[in-house]
Amino acid sequence: MGEQLPQLRSVQLIMADESQSLVSATLEYEGGIKCRAEAMLTALNLQIQITVSIPLIKGSLAIRSNTTHLQVCFNEAPLIELRMRFKAGSFVSPKVCYRDH
Repeated sequence: MGEQLPQLRSVQLIMADESQSLVSATLEYEGGIKCRAEAMLTALNLQIQITVSIPLIKGSLAIRSNTTHLQVCFNEAPLIELRMRFKAGSFVSPKVCYRDH
C-alpha cells in the first residue's frame, strides 16, 4: 500500500570525546542515503532529545538520554541503547557502537 522505504544498512553511534560528550548518530540506508544527528550531553542536560527530520525516509532520528542510558531512536523505535557511567560530570562510554541490520 505505502511506498517501500530504503533498507536500513547500519546504525552508528559515536561519542567523539568524553570530556565534551559530543554524540553523533548516523543511519545509513541502501542507495547511499545517510542521515545524522548530533548532541552535546552533559550531566546537566540529561533529558536532551535531538530530533532530525529526514524527508527522503519520511521519519525522524532522535538522540535521547537519561541518567543511565543513551538511546538512538528512529520514528520512536529504539535502534541502539547504550549504558553509560558518569565521571566528573561527563559520560564514560564505549566510543563506537555499531549494528548491522
